[in-house]
Amino acid sequence: MQEVQIQKRNGFKVRIDEDVIFFFDTSQENVQRFISIAKNLDKILNDIQKKYEQPLQKVTNQLKDEKDLDAELFSEKIRLEVAFSREVYDIVLGAGIFDSLYSQIKDVEFWTMNLDAICESISKGIEKDFKLREKKANEARNKYLTKKKKKRKR
Repeated sequence: MQEVQIQKRNGFKVRIDEDVIFFFDTSQENVQRFISIAKNLDKILNDIQKKYEQPLQKVTNQLKDEKDLDAELFSEKIRLEVAFSREVYDIVLGAGIFDSLYSQIKDVEFWTMNLDAICESISKGIEKDFKLREKKANEARNKYLTKKKKKRKR
């Protein structure tokens, strides 16, 4: 059986920190999904925020009322914030991405505060990737057409 070598998947690495890197798939299907979500991001975030707003507010108020920090209440606040961020990241960047990232940097505030910057970097990466792929496609087309012309001359 003959083995066929296929080029690597389309995409690029996104570096968040020195040690935190993930691969963003730039297949046409995933880019279309990302663009669609980005256009509706405010609505998506509002819907998810509504889901977590009351439980988070309740825990936050309870923490404010306590004279000493209550470890269980604080853990519940973190759990809710992680659940919120997981839902947002997994919708925007793909299922399972938040757990992968959070396992490397256990700081839910960091991930909440940096979602916009990450999405902005991905958008710029998509634009660069698109231009590069278009250039490669044109080169491949031209190479094929040149070969085809040479065959015809023979």
